[in-house]
Amino acid sequence: MKKTKRKVYKVSVTFTVTKPKRFSAVPNKKRRTHYTPCEVSLSPATGRVTWDSGANAFSVRECSKGPIEFNISMAPKGGYFPAGIAFVPKRSPGSPRLLGLGAVRANFQAEPVVIENGVLTFTDDCVSNTYGKWFEFYLFFQRNDGEQGIIDPGIQHQAF
Repeated sequence: MKKTKRKVYKVSVTFTVTKPKRFSAVPNKKRRTHYTPCEVSLSPATGRVTWDSGANAFSVRECSKGPIEFNISMAPKGGYFPAGIAFVPKRSPGSPRLLGLGAVRANFQAEPVVIENGVLTFTDDCVSNTYGKWFEFYLFFQRNDGEQGIIDPGIQHQAF
């Protein structure tokens, strides 16, 4: 039986470092946090992917409609550049079980991660057994002076 290919939904995300003095270089023993705070903007604003600033996470709806390609850039342009990404297991709210690394790798495969022209692209495959699950990822970036930082958002797959 031939497997039907699901249409890929594309979303552009911009992480803006609004307070450069709060940039936290890695490693940084002076600050309590190793993460740099940012503002997040999305386009297009269709509701399939939204940003929840309180949860510090993207919320993905209608996973059954197919995978989502995230195109991530940094601002102010020329000041910061995406340098890499890492996905880690996370405990979903209300669940004592840690999501296994196998489930994370099945949903966020390493091969299609690309950095080109200052944009990092990865795909959330929205596999069916991840509905209601949370994923954590670390976005590694570099400032134009060579210092490196980390942004720590998450992704939640809504059950509907």
